[in-house]
Amino acid sequence: MSKRQFIPDKNLLNPKFDGYKLSPTNEKECVTRTSLPNGSDLRMNKFMSNHRLGFRDLQARVRLNHLAYGFPTSANKQQQGVAFYVDLEFQVMSVFYNKETNETHLQPIVQLIQPLGNLPSYTEPSATLPSDPYSPSLISLNSELLLASNGAGYIELIHIRSGTVIVSTRYDGDGSEGISPVPCVLLDAQLVGNKIVMMAYSRVASKNTQFNISTLEMSADSNNNTTHNLITTLNIQRGLEVPAYCAIIENGERFILGSESPYERFISASTGDENDTTMTDASTPAATTITKTPKPSYSWTQDNTDLTVQFILSPNTPKSAISCQFNNTHLSLIVRDDQNKISYPFRKLWSCVKADDCTWTLESDGTLTLFLNKQDQHTRWPHIFDIDDGVMETLDPAKLAEITERLEKFTGNDANNNPTVQNPVATDMDEDIDDKGEPIRFAIYDRLGQCIEEIYSGGCEWLCKAFDCEKEEQEQLRGEQIPSICVKVDVDGQIYKFFKEEQGERNNLQTKHVNTFDAFGFVQASKRDSRFIYYDPKFKFIVIIESSRNAYIYYHHNDKRSIESQKLVDLTRGEDVNVVGCQLLLDNVLVVLTETQVITIQI
Repeated sequence: MSKRQFIPDKNLLNPKFDGYKLSPTNEKECVTRTSLPNGSDLRMNKFMSNHRLGFRDLQARVRLNHLAYGFPTSANKQQQGVAFYVDLEFQVMSVFYNKETNETHLQPIVQLIQPLGNLPSYTEPSATLPSDPYSPSLISLNSELLLASNGAGYIELIHIRSGTVIVSTRYDGDGSEGISPVPCVLLDAQLVGNKIVMMAYSRVASKNTQFNISTLEMSADSNNNTTHNLITTLNIQRGLEVPAYCAIIENGERFILGSESPYERFISASTGDENDTTMTDASTPAATTITKTPKPSYSWTQDNTDLTVQFILSPNTPKSAISCQFNNTHLSLIVRDDQNKISYPFRKLWSCVKADDCTWTLESDGTLTLFLNKQDQHTRWPHIFDIDDGVMETLDPAKLAEITERLEKFTGNDANNNPTVQNPVATDMDEDIDDKGEPIRFAIYDRLGQCIEEIYSGGCEWLCKAFDCEKEEQEQLRGEQIPSICVKVDVDGQIYKFFKEEQGERNNLQTKHVNTFDAFGFVQASKRDSRFIYYDPKFKFIVIIESSRNAYIYYHHNDKRSIESQKLVDLTRGEDVNVVGCQLLLDNVLVVLTETQVITIQI
């Protein structure tokens, strides 16, 4: 297995760059707003789940772009663009934009399979059951075909022009979830002959938050009328997060995943031969299994400024048996006693604390209490440690009622029956996602799930990828469809492209530094709310879109000027609505989807 690193090109850096200057935006000339059809706004259903969603799960839901790019269908591709979304009635809607007339038209295409709804109130499902549905996801395969997931486990192939479903099937996960079909979200898809190779993620049946990243192959044969056995599982990678980057390359023979943490190839507990889609060949060197970790023996609660964590030790445990140290980002706790098995050697916390203000106490009944002072006050922690270990916050009824009241606008009428409620676009969660930055790594896998190459960023943090229209431009150039990436290096946002090595018989991937958005790493770090970040594939601009207010557009030129311009567009104009998607249509038309409108912006 080969390992490589990013190598920056010093000729693409601009050390004389001073900053961005805000330019006025004439909204009457460059911004148009089209209301969604009556009764079909996207004020999203909140997660009335049977258990609290982990941070990584909520993070993946927040990052989901609900507006899908569509390949132009007309001969005049420079004037007409298309995108797609799914409304709350699971109707696939098309967004047609005519640049010549500056008009946007919305029309329905087809109805997806609707989920049956929440589990009955009289049932008591296991806490590990991944029953919470995801939002629907769409991926355009070409100008005629659209792949759709309803978020509850059904995947459908849609013929756009006729508005018909060609193929309908279901995703059954790894077989151990205890539910069928398994809720999933599409990550990438590619049409290869009469087959569709796709990648999707789903939650693992585990109390700790883990995800299966499944590579699937589905028949595109419309003559097959069955909804079963149409999907073959090529491989499953299991990890602690949904990848920030996912790409299918070489006609479905290889796959790229970009993430902060590594993935491990999943081995099913069932038996099978070497070619079994569940990959049961345990003798494969790269194959590993993932086991569940026991639930830690602690409870915790919080207020605006502090966290209180309690461990129950044996009575009369001496203080000398306890070693507890705090720093701003980690906790070290070890109890050296035969009757107590507690060991947290340098565990990373979910967020930062003020180490000098943290302390601990031990009572005679064996109650060990840790007091942690938050560095970011008024921010609620979803769990104590960086990696969700499944321990939910202990709340008294009064505190729970207070939180429910504060989140009233995000809840349904049955909030009392379903007290554990989370909103997928909660601003506090967005802020903490933006603040957290870890080095990104890229792993290349073959069809069997073997990791054959690794590309390390050299400490670079993930920023974003290009708008999905990059795929169309690469198709026109008859090149490999490998989306480029933007990573944070010092204060800049550096753009890297993947390409094949052309030396001898080797077929490895290389990366090349192709452009730089000056000081964008610094700009992004200064934003407390940045739900979507994308850049123009021609590197003319990069945008940051907040979850419920503004779009920031930062322009770029290749002449290394000291000052670049930026524009600000007020998307929601103070209304209580969320931004749920965005795409770039044509050459310079940014389309933003809110819960009530489609907004087009002439860049």
